[in-house]
Amino acid sequence: MKIIIAILGTLLIALSALLSAISQSGWRRLAEFYRSGRSSKPIRWRFVSARMGYGSAVVPFRAALNLGADGNGVSLSLFPLFRLGAPPLFVPWEHLSVESDDTSGWMQFRFRDAPDVVLRLQRPLGQEILAYRLGGQGS
Repeated sequence: MKIIIAILGTLLIALSALLSAISQSGWRRLAEFYRSGRSSKPIRWRFVSARMGYGSAVVPFRAALNLGADGNGVSLSLFPLFRLGAPPLFVPWEHLSVESDDTSGWMQFRFRDAPDVVLRLQRPLGQEILAYRLGGQGS
C-alpha cells in the first residue's frame, strides 16, 4: 500500500510540474488566441526540440513539440503525453514575426496577439518552416 501511495504522490508531483511548465511557457496564453481543432498539414516535424518563453521564463521542450506548416500558417502541438492543458495551436503567417540571431543559431518566432510569448527554433528548422510562408514546398 505504501508503494502505491508513493507512486501516486510521484505522479501528482510530476503532473503539477508539467502543468506549471506549460503555463510558464506561454502555451496557454497562445491558446487564448490560436487554439485549433484543425489537424496539421502533411508536412510535419515531430519530436522537435525548442524553447518557448512567456515574459522572462523560458521552458525547453526537448523532443516534445510537433510542427506543421503550409501557405496559411504554422500548427503546433505537444507530444500526447504532455498535451494536458496544452491544446493544438494554429497561427496564421500574418500573426507571426521572425527574428534570426546569427550568433546563437536560433530563430525567434513572435505572435501578434501574444507579443510577450516567443518560440525559439534552431535556425535550419526555422528556415525550413519559413519556406512554406508563401505557399512554397519547403526543402
